[in-house]
Amino acid sequence: HFQIVRMLLDAKAVVNVPVPKVFSSLCVASQQGHVEVVKLLLDANADVNVTRPDGSSALFAAAQNDRREVVRVLLGRKADVNSRRNDGTSILKVASRNGHFEVVQMLLAEGADANAVANDGGTPLFVAAVNGHARIVDALLKAKADVNALQEKRVTTLMMASALGHTEVVRVLLAAKADSNLKSEEGFTALSLAAQQNHAEIVQLLKQAGAVQ
Repeated sequence: HFQIVRMLLDAKAVVNVPVPKVFSSLCVASQQGHVEVVKLLLDANADVNVTRPDGSSALFAAAQNDRREVVRVLLGRKADVNSRRNDGTSILKVASRNGHFEVVQMLLAEGADANAVANDGGTPLFVAAVNGHARIVDALLKAKADVNALQEKRVTTLMMASALGHTEVVRVLLAAKADSNLKSEEGFTALSLAAQQNHAEIVQLLKQAGAVQ
């Protein structure tokens, strides 16, 4: 409702007052992908880094929901690309998990931390791999994401991708020199996990990369 927003702003509505326990106007518009409303609010001096009660920003809301044009506008207005939700989840992590490739590219181009670790230990690379997003995994690795970073119980990204049968992700990780012989706290390797789940092609790929049982 672009015209209504403009009328309210012309009537001196206070742009940075948050809706109690919910979102600010900018966060709502960003989440919904209303790019012209977002521009209008920013032109009226809305705080580009305003946050919701959970600590997530307007940029977080836009990236989470694949609102590419809104993401582009917010980044152009110097939104903090490395801001985090209260649980430590980064904007890059949520975009990577949800498979929003173009958003991930934009965030990385603006300096998003490819190795940002959330409170649960998860990284953008790990969640992208777990969800089978091979292109995003590749983009993160090119941005210097740590291919051998250890998660809880010393689980690696390669182990999870192998266990879940994400063949293309495994290819990308191995091409980036993922260590196929690392062991989890419970003694599992990428090869043993792939074999348990009968992922024959992944087993072959791992063996070709030097994995041993």
